[in-house]
Amino acid sequence: MPPWDIFSPTAGWEGNFWIDTGHGDDARARYVAEMNKVPQLTRPGETYVYCNSGFALAGRIIEVVTGLTFEVAMHELVIAPLDLQHTFYFPGEVMMRRFAVGHNVSPETVEVTGPWMIPRNRHRAVGVASSVLDQLRYARFHLSEKEGRRVLAPVSLRTMHTPVCNAEFGTQRALAWGVRQTDDVQVGFHDGDTRGQYASLYLAPNAGFAIPVLTNSNWSTLKQTIVAEALRTYLGVADRPPQPIHVPDADEARVIGRHTGQIAAIELRRNNGALTFSWVPETSIGMSSESSPVAFCATDCLVLLETGATADLLRDATGDVVWVRFWGSLYRHVVP
Repeated sequence: MPPWDIFSPTAGWEGNFWIDTGHGDDARARYVAEMNKVPQLTRPGETYVYCNSGFALAGRIIEVVTGLTFEVAMHELVIAPLDLQHTFYFPGEVMMRRFAVGHNVSPETVEVTGPWMIPRNRHRAVGVASSVLDQLRYARFHLSEKEGRRVLAPVSLRTMHTPVCNAEFGTQRALAWGVRQTDDVQVGFHDGDTRGQYASLYLAPNAGFAIPVLTNSNWSTLKQTIVAEALRTYLGVADRPPQPIHVPDADEARVIGRHTGQIAAIELRRNNGALTFSWVPETSIGMSSESSPVAFCATDCLVLLETGATADLLRDATGDVVWVRFWGSLYRHVVP
């Protein structure tokens, strides 16, 4: 498998493979040794599936190629050259500075999410702690070829933002970046969350625009509001949320049922004449459930009417739904 498929990511295996392999320098090597247990969901290079386990493998590749631990390699190759003075991997570095704890927000409660520390093998995917100022410095690296030369050749930097495959509704994927084309503006983005923390970075390299949003609560709609307003104000890009459409009852019946994934299940049911969507966690990951009335916004896509989030329907040759893709993860249709 080419590394390209790992970064797209179209490797096709289960992305949510969470195990603790300790906090030693061998944490990633031990993790990769266990990856033969990760199920292959789709053929490599075929389907976009957000893949945290793939980024773990990429982190191990960096260690093997450089002869350094992942954290040291990132500091020497990226963090130090870009002068990211408030970007760290280890809690011992963070605790000497002001930092925020995450919160899990539900309609009934607001709870501090813990523990703050995560297994070291996750550093390559969700382990970096940073600040808004450092996020802007990192964005400048992507926006300026002069700045980018500190780390990458201009052609490599441009390649990072070149779409290589289709992804969720209305978007494509480049190398570790989502890409959305609106009017004449290409916007790159990457969102991430863990333990009640949420980070988002949006870039428009050709327009010299960037905006980071950091929150310490799960799945905050604040990000959507801020980013949409910034894109409208500074780039003239209008937010065009997916609009519900009518589909025949037979098409709707094909999505009804339970769809299971590694960390949660999705229930699509018809209640009181309306189609509903429920996201049901099967493990404790510091995230609240998604539950919303839902409608088709395209033949192969649903939109959650309360949040605007979308879920893609991946079908077989007969038109039956095999997978639901939600927030980059795949959920297999198992029970009608």
